[in-house]
Amino acid sequence: MANFGVLRQTLCDSLAAATGLQAYPNEPEGVSVPCIVVRPAAPFADYRKRLGRSVIATWRFDVVILAGRNADGSAHDLVNEMVSPDAEGIVQVINNTRVNGQSFQVVEGSQYGTVTVGGATYIGAQLLVELLA
Repeated sequence: MANFGVLRQTLCDSLAAATGLQAYPNEPEGVSVPCIVVRPAAPFADYRKRLGRSVIATWRFDVVILAGRNADGSAHDLVNEMVSPDAEGIVQVINNTRVNGQSFQVVEGSQYGTVTVGGATYIGAQLLVELLA
């Protein structure tokens, strides 16, 4: 079974390399926007026995995209671009990130608009990501 912290760091590293943005594997007290924060989703895991022997987990992460502090059009434009499932978007980067032969999978988008990280409110969005490992 994979280590949850290692999986979060792997996802962060992949996002940072593909986007050029700062990506945080833990929720920081403060951020410099635009950026990405990968934090545990709720629930963060679903544990199942497979073939009556080994335990397999579906790990869940919230990938939080933060575009800016002001609700002006440019912050929303950036969020729109970042959550698009197009070839160069964050959704594709996540879906193409693999660990031990398994791919991360974006399964849902939520909280478009105001998102709170480290006690501050930003314009952004949240993607629910799963990995079966």
